[in-house]
Amino acid sequence: MKQLINQPLSSGVVQRAGGGSIPALDLTDEFIYVLGQVKADFPSMGVQREFERCWLAIEKDKPGSPFLPAEYQPGPEPAWGDKSDQEVIFQILSSRRYRYLARELKWTLINSYCINSLKQSLFENDIYLLEPSEYNMSALVGAMKSQCKCSGECQCDPDSLRPETLIVGISRLAHSGDLNKLNIHKVKQMDPEKLSDQIKDITRYDSSMDIKQVIEDIHALADNEGNTDQDRAVNYVLCNNPLIYIKTQDIYYANSERRNTQPQARFMGIRTQAERSGERHFVKVVFDYQHLNSGATESWCSLVDVTDEYPFLLTGFKPYVASY
Repeated sequence: MKQLINQPLSSGVVQRAGGGSIPALDLTDEFIYVLGQVKADFPSMGVQREFERCWLAIEKDKPGSPFLPAEYQPGPEPAWGDKSDQEVIFQILSSRRYRYLARELKWTLINSYCINSLKQSLFENDIYLLEPSEYNMSALVGAMKSQCKCSGECQCDPDSLRPETLIVGISRLAHSGDLNKLNIHKVKQMDPEKLSDQIKDITRYDSSMDIKQVIEDIHALADNEGNTDQDRAVNYVLCNNPLIYIKTQDIYYANSERRNTQPQARFMGIRTQAERSGERHFVKVVFDYQHLNSGATESWCSLVDVTDEYPFLLTGFKPYVASY
């Protein structure tokens, strides 16, 4: 029996008809394919103080001790000093001994804006309240690890250097004023440096022509909630199609193999075109570039099937020609 999932037209999504592979969903449920950063908060003072007890045991190198240190004096603030809550939570949950506390936390997916020269986030926006399972809890904890690679004294804000993380799941509409809850089915870190290394393995460019900046430029456009067909398609190709980064690098450097070549083009942005074939929903994701010397533009595209919870690629990355 086919199910009909009604989604508001204002979200950019039309009614969705699907086969038996689609789970039983409420009319307000949405498929989500989103990029963001994972944050954990203490829901109560009791949970915060339990983390403090574990932190003191780790600091005294007595993780199995049932007692607080004899010199401990309770104070208005937890005893981890200059450490941020996120740093402490990650360090404690990294030990399997204290993993029971992970279920007690409030998990949120956020977008960070206005990252300044000191790698500090000036504004954060909560997107979803996460509902992890035991299966993906370890991946969620790993997504909190700071990516700071400074040696010696560091001025980076570790909370702003959490890795970009892909979350796939189903969102349930919350009551007015509350965040929508996202039931997590998949968690995957999207570290630009690791992606850069993987892409270099399949390209002719040497390490001096770092593709990391290309990845960061393009990923900056994944600033969405991943709940419309168009957003899910964009996020899918950014996370799964290496050809977009390889071709962007080719266009930037005019297919040159020379070292230290200045970019010959710039990335202008992404646009989408929704299509439909029978019961299947497709989105064409178009990447636009402009050559700096001539001013001429060039466009390439990928076609993505977004009918079900997990999108998939229909075409790799090919020249885009407008049909009408």
